[in-house]
Amino acid sequence: MRRSWQIKLRSDEPGAEAPLEMSFTDSRDIFDGWLVFKRVLFDKIIDIIKGEENYMAIPAIMDVNPPSEEMYVLPEQCFIIIATDTQGNPYGLLFVVTASGVVLAGVWPEPLVEVMKEKKELINIILHLLLEKPDIWKEVLVIFVVEEKLRRET
Repeated sequence: MRRSWQIKLRSDEPGAEAPLEMSFTDSRDIFDGWLVFKRVLFDKIIDIIKGEENYMAIPAIMDVNPPSEEMYVLPEQCFIIIATDTQGNPYGLLFVVTASGVVLAGVWPEPLVEVMKEKKELINIILHLLLEKPDIWKEVLVIFVVEEKLRRET
């Protein structure tokens, strides 16, 4: 049985009352374990957002439901990268920031999941392109927790 992360995102679409829901395939079902990156990955993404017009930070994560009850993840620990290349292909990566590093928790959409199962090195290629070749992306959205949620819980 495939595990998945359920994410609720705030929609800024006019008339949208219900949050958008996304489902990310658990990375353990792709890579046979967690992939943990150095925290510099998160720092580099923040730097790129500041310097590239096609990279945007969006506060939209409302809730995060991991695939099993033994995990507890706060929405403010998470960020999502939704990138669209110049051909219109979507790439979605769900990360959880932990004390040990930045964990790749999930992948979206399903066609990308299937390709990654066959070519596990693709994750490193995508991350390299996101960090080093911002001009090949039509749009890169880096989605964080909604600001109101942060204020309410602090």
